[in-house]
Amino acid sequence: MDSNEHQPPTDSLAPILPTEASTVPEKNVSGVSSALDWLSYLIPVFQWGRTYSLTDNFLKDVLAGLTLSTLVIPQAMAYAVMTSLPPVYGLYTAIFPPLIFFFFAPSPFQNIGPYAVVSVMVSQASTSSMLWLIERNPNILLLSNTTVNGTDTFLSNGLPASLQTDYIDIVMLITFIVGIIQFIVCILGLGTRLASLIPDCLISGFMASSGICVLVSQLKSIFGISVKQFEGAFSLILTVIEILKNLPSTNLCALGLAIAAYVFMIVIQRVEIYVKTRLSKSESPTQSPIPQKPPVAVTDVILTVIFVALITMFFDLPSLYGVKTIGPIPSGFPTPIVPWALLTSLPADQASELIFQIFPDCISLALVCFVTTYSISKTFEVKAARISVTSRDKSTSPPNNSQDLLALSLSTIFSSFLSSYVPCGSISRSALLANQTNVTTPVGSLVAVICVTIILLFLGSWFQSVPLSSLATIVIVALFGVLGKIRAGFSLIKEARDQGRQVIEAMKVVKSEMVYEGGMTGGEETKNIVAKPQDDTNNRQFVVCDVEEDPDAITPIKVDEEEEPEKVSSPCDRKTELYLLRLKLIGVHRDVIVWWITFVIVIVLDAGTGILVGMLVSCLFLALECGRSSMTSLSS
Repeated sequence: MDSNEHQPPTDSLAPILPTEASTVPEKNVSGVSSALDWLSYLIPVFQWGRTYSLTDNFLKDVLAGLTLSTLVIPQAMAYAVMTSLPPVYGLYTAIFPPLIFFFFAPSPFQNIGPYAVVSVMVSQASTSSMLWLIERNPNILLLSNTTVNGTDTFLSNGLPASLQTDYIDIVMLITFIVGIIQFIVCILGLGTRLASLIPDCLISGFMASSGICVLVSQLKSIFGISVKQFEGAFSLILTVIEILKNLPSTNLCALGLAIAAYVFMIVIQRVEIYVKTRLSKSESPTQSPIPQKPPVAVTDVILTVIFVALITMFFDLPSLYGVKTIGPIPSGFPTPIVPWALLTSLPADQASELIFQIFPDCISLALVCFVTTYSISKTFEVKAARISVTSRDKSTSPPNNSQDLLALSLSTIFSSFLSSYVPCGSISRSALLANQTNVTTPVGSLVAVICVTIILLFLGSWFQSVPLSSLATIVIVALFGVLGKIRAGFSLIKEARDQGRQVIEAMKVVKSEMVYEGGMTGGEETKNIVAKPQDDTNNRQFVVCDVEEDPDAITPIKVDEEEEPEKVSSPCDRKTELYLLRLKLIGVHRDVIVWWITFVIVIVLDAGTGILVGMLVSCLFLALECGRSSMTSLSS
């Protein structure tokens, strides 16, 4: 069977099922074959698993999974702290969602789990919902204790530590609703349409602004200070002001550990890159015609975590200098829960109000997770196709909106029952798999899941001495690529300015031609414009002549049948061309306007509002482009 017959349409969940033309092989039209084809479309592991080879694929995937686990483990714990959850919930999110995603995702480079931007959004949505719940039920605070096991009385988001159980319930409820929204969008076949409404400039502006939000959220951990939690408009700016006010109370030991972690990480990166470069030169002394990918450090993060943990534990820094650490990590798997358990404990009216309270944030989270995950699949589409050609696995298909959305939604829904918060594709982890490993199938991510599971079950105590300031440093270093997108906003301004000048010059030319042809008469009615031939009969051209009131007095121009005269532009054609140029002038500024509107609104208000406003502005420009296309077709 041809490999193209295995590629389903990408509009909805229903077309994932095989069509009549590609349902079964020509040699076998039995019901068993039809069921297998249906199952392979719905669950791609049954498709690429048929050609999986232990000799060609397994060793590469195991090495890739081991490499990936060195990045997943510290990131999972750091991102859980950003969500105001215990670090073990990050490990849960690095285990269960990728495990479910493994069966439904065809891309070998996709690894979902905790993500920095999503973690901040979940923290903001859950904290605001918790504050609303406290406002409606003041008795919750009266029932809370002032201390919890003798430790800090407040979570990282400023809530009392005794409300952690209720806070976790809200996080699981948000995760479940996000998964339901994604699944409904998948069933309705809106994946492709949704992706078409989100231009790259919106994603870039959102990622840049979200990177700043993540950076600000980590500053308090780096300086070891407590900061008041702000909600609503200008909360980010107020948080920055609050951090500046509390700088005199900086924990110098925590700040020193953060700086030491950064320096150690840079040193490890340089050493590892140097060693890899020397080894590659010694292995292949001759110049290869195929360009080699530059070496990148992969062990710097895990070695940095071990380094700062040993220092903290050896010098007993938490007791002597008050350095905050991860703390105990409970071993074992979580007990399955019901994500809507909090709703059953509230009155019916408050339960419905709580859903309406968190629903806009859930829509934003569902949108961000889908766009991020699909953009990763699209980014590495060419490399995935190359792997499918060079390996025995010939079934790797192009990125499929519906398949990605189906896999993500099912992973989100089922993992909400297992104490995992909203998962998302990770750019850094996918780039590691694509550029620094020879992974061939999703088995690489499965191996990473097994490694995280071993840490959770047996080696969790090794990481309980990791200081939070060092984890914040790891998060900020991982954000360098995202923060670099801020330059894209200024680059768009320069490109729009240059293109705008070209369009304005073209508009001036059209206007001058309209004046020359008599198409613009200063507000008076446009008279008939008649063309007369030049006196030179050998080179017959048309020029604009004076306006004559009686068109019947003009002798028709005779033209040889072999030579067709150039068409004379009418005033209507010139006005249409001018109108199209004006639309083009607006179009060249679309990217820069959408980018900066999204960027500013996310900074000033919140991520959900920024995405929705950016989509509305993008749709407005899309309508203008449609109008321009219609005018172009009519004028032609």
